[in-house]
Order: sequence, then structure tokens, then C-alpha cells
Amino acid sequence: MRSITLLPAPVIKIFFLFAIWSIAPNVSAQEAVDELQQLLDQLNGFQSSFIQTVTEEDGYLLDEQEGILSFEKPNRIFWQVTEPYRSILVADGQNIYFHDEDLNQVRIRPWSANPADNPAAVFVGEGNLADYYQVEVIGSRFMLSPRAEDSGYKSLALTFDDGTPTRMELEDNLGQITDIQFDSLDQILPEHPYQFSIPVDAEVIVDD
Repeated sequence: MRSITLLPAPVIKIFFLFAIWSIAPNVSAQEAVDELQQLLDQLNGFQSSFIQTVTEEDGYLLDEQEGILSFEKPNRIFWQVTEPYRSILVADGQNIYFHDEDLNQVRIRPWSANPADNPAAVFVGEGNLADYYQVEVIGSRFMLSPRAEDSGYKSLALTFDDGTPTRMELEDNLGQITDIQFDSLDQILPEHPYQFSIPVDAEVIVDD
């Protein structure tokens, strides 16, 4: 049996195998950065259902999940997996909490605004993309390559439709591809999605 380590949705391990696209003509690297930066600057938050698949480089399916999510600036994330098991990831601006409901285990780690450590920061952070990524437009995707040599992933791809994210894809350093497709934008969320209360009987693990 093959083993796999999954992101708390970035979460969160979030992302991918990319189809071959020709580079869009007349789009310089600076223009690509500026266009993507403008899209992200205008995106204060969004919520959606999602389907996430994780495959190996040869296309072998390792995992498939469904759930709902919500992002909000600055640095707030709610990510709930509902199928085939249940887990919740919450970022409250200071920490990230990941609750595996089956194990009743909570992992806590500090929020990182550096996309090299935390790909989800690209949506909810407020930094300059050019500081962290080289960006190009390939087909309908923005392809982001981390500048940091110690990044936990090789590439990140984002697709938008009328200013709204529709797909996020990531290839990690082992060649595994995480593909997250955002579906319906009409989702019911908890009253306070960016607040997390640790269950009294849960095992708590704190990561530095």
C-alpha cells in the first residue's frame, strides 16, 4: 500500500500535474506579476465547496476529499473536509489549528505569511508576490515558482474566472500533485468560522 502525507488543506497540503500549454503571447514576467497581484489585491475573501485530489506524478490517485472553505484577509482560513472523513483547519490570523475529528487530535502551529511555507497565504496575505515568486501566464493559468530554495513545493498554479478563484494546483518536491477545484460559492458556514475552540478531551500537539 502506498503511503501519503496530506496537507491540512494548506492547509492545508495543498496541489499538481499540469497539461502542456503554450505561453500566452506578449505577456512579460512583470505583466504577469502585476495582473495576478491586482486580482489578489481585489480579492478580500471568498467561500466555496471544493473537491481535492492528490495524485502521483504518473497519475495514480492517492486521495480524494470534498468539503467547504472560506478565506478572508488578513490571514484567516476555514477549511472543512466532509468526505470521506471529517477534519477542520482554522487560521485565526495568529495560529493554524488542524483538528482530525476521527483521532480527536488538534495540531497547532504559528501562522506563516511566507507563501514558501504556507501556499494558502497567497490568497489571504498582504505581501508583494514578486518577493516570493516568479510568475508567468501559461494558457489560462498563472504559474508561480517559489524563489526560496527551501520551499516545500515546486510550483503553484492559480486559475480565475471573472476575478474569482476556480482552481488551485500544487506540485510538491516529491512530484505529488494536489488539485483543488472550487465549486459552488453558496455555502453555509459556522457563525464564527475563523475562531477555533479546542475540544476538552482532544489530544493537543504544538508545532514550533
